Amino acid sequence: MSLRFRVQFKTAGGRADIALTRRRLAVFVDGCFWHGCPEHYVRPRTRNEFWDAKLRENVDRDRRSLLKLKEAGWIGLRVWEHEVAEAPERVVALILKALKSGRAPRRDDWRVVRVETIDAERDLERRFCERLSDASKTRVEERVRSTRKLGRVSGMVLGMKP
Repeated sequence: MSLRFRVQFKTAGGRADIALTRRRLAVFVDGCFWHGCPEHYVRPRTRNEFWDAKLRENVDRDRRSLLKLKEAGWIGLRVWEHEVAEAPERVVALILKALKSGRAPRRDDWRVVRVETIDAERDLERRFCERLSDASKTRVEERVRSTRKLGRVSGMVLGMKP
């Protein structure tokens, strides 16, 4: 698309995975595990307090990062690793939309911030989620714990043997 960009570029909001420096756009590709993807996050079965604190810290840092970028006059865009793997063309479209409008597109930016086990035998859990753009917006989900990922990643369908 003839856009000049840099990778692993240090910005006011942290090291961006992709930065279009002339247009002041920073793109962060967030891993589903480390950043609390509501579709794919699975908390490890041990050291629950540690992992809940780690997840909370990561989500809070993501929020501060976007705020610092905005204060510095940059556009901050966060995308999930599964989005890049499943539909890179949609991620490119998001980047182009941000460049055209001069701001990050509105996105469904829910993050898992804590998980409670409800019934270990049935693998039932309660997930506490917050909006990245507004921590006062919360929701609670109850669901069966699943480590299965759907979609294409690295040329194979996860959850199925190659």
